[in-house]
Amino acid sequence: MPEYKTEDERREEIKNLLKKLAELDITLKVEGMKEFIEKSNEYVKEGKFFGGRIPLKTLNRVMICFFPLVKGKVCDVTLRQVKYN
Repeated sequence: MPEYKTEDERREEIKNLLKKLAELDITLKVEGMKEFIEKSNEYVKEGKFFGGRIPLKTLNRVMICFFPLVKGKVCDVTLRQVKYN
């Protein structure tokens, strides 16, 4: 049976991701980041898994997110360049 991350562990992972995004100047001012925060909050507070894409249209990027619940698997965000019309 898998061991699940605690709320504190999930919170710390999201905090680290937000720091890295801020270093890239990706903040709440960027369109799409509100959705990222909503998904992050659900992950931390409710223990909801999230794996999906969030468009960052103003940056011509898509954020590919993976928020696993099982210990040993790491939260990940990948930014891919896309062209929006």
